[in-house]
Amino acid sequence: MALNGIVFIEPAPVDYLIMFLLVSDVVLGRLKYWNMNLVGLTLFLFVGSTFGSILVATDVVRAFHFELITLYLIGSWLFFVGFFNTYGERGFKVVFAGWTVGAAVTSLVGVVQYLGIMDICADLLLWGDRVRGLFKDPNVFGPFLIPILLYNVYNMEQYQSLLKRGVSFLVVLVTGAGLIFSFSRGAWLAAAISFSIFIGIRSINIHKRALLRMLMVFLLVVVLVGGILTYLTSELNHISEVLYSRARLQPYDYTQRIPMELTALRLGVHNVFGIGPGNLETVYGIAAQNLFLRILTESGWIALVVFLTFLSMTVWRSCRHALGPTGSVWQQITLASLCGIIAESLVIDTLHWRHLWILLAIAWTGQRNSGRPDRSCISVRSDCRRSGQENGIRTLRTYT
Repeated sequence: MALNGIVFIEPAPVDYLIMFLLVSDVVLGRLKYWNMNLVGLTLFLFVGSTFGSILVATDVVRAFHFELITLYLIGSWLFFVGFFNTYGERGFKVVFAGWTVGAAVTSLVGVVQYLGIMDICADLLLWGDRVRGLFKDPNVFGPFLIPILLYNVYNMEQYQSLLKRGVSFLVVLVTGAGLIFSFSRGAWLAAAISFSIFIGIRSINIHKRALLRMLMVFLLVVVLVGGILTYLTSELNHISEVLYSRARLQPYDYTQRIPMELTALRLGVHNVFGIGPGNLETVYGIAAQNLFLRILTESGWIALVVFLTFLSMTVWRSCRHALGPTGSVWQQITLASLCGIIAESLVIDTLHWRHLWILLAIAWTGQRNSGRPDRSCISVRSDCRRSGQENGIRTLRTYT
């Protein structure tokens, strides 16, 4: 999963790895799948409807290329569902550990280049005045870091070892800087939503002391990152200028984005079966800035309804796992991150984001393999049981 942070070329190294593992599983049949009939049928209908739209595509070559990428990502979703179902807690730890390494490394080299600490390769790591790390687009790089920020904030609250807490804090600091310096408004929105939901979920089940500890950790991170950002903006004028510019609506929002989306919407309304995958850019010169609008316009009404059904089922399943008796932190991170990405999908096309399909896969992990219950959740239930036992003893003494 560390390779997931190196995606400035297509196909990326992680794509070759996942395709190899997926083919290996087809041959060896090592991975396990449970209760996949309904979601499998939903994705089959989605693929069928998107393939059907190729028949009406103007640029058929582009349509096939775009559809193959979608098929690969659905295949990666299938692989990760089987992987997490088979290896459970150990599988989650392996994936998130690799994801953490990839996020930290790509953020570190990008931030170091951006601040001028070391000249590595500006053309590769920067996109104008914005950090993109080892990604092609800062608008993908920023959201990629959010699940790791949540994961390491959780680790800072859970770890007893000062060394492990320190490592998690450094990861939060580096990836937080990467998120900020990506200057992606969509990523900032997704981060705000994800952190709010994550704290809300944690507050439902965990012990009050654990919740207070987590809030203190979160506040510490915000204060330190805010302080560092304030210092940098005061010392480096170009950062404050870019930050001020990106924090407000851009001229192209009025002159390009909104007119393009209205044109795409009209195309979607008048073409029931779509205009063909990937044809918005090549045929009409329109950049899809909305996931749902892209599916509607390019793949048709049926594809949009089926995809919304799949997405709704996934969020509902993630809610059950995150808020249920197990209180799995993996599912809590997944639910919070998914909600952030769904909100961001209203302003950017996220269909081909690799990490989106990993999160979608975690939500479909079987209940028995969603991860072990969080210790903070266990403490709440233990306190309730202990309180009930004590009340029972007092009642018994009263009657005797």
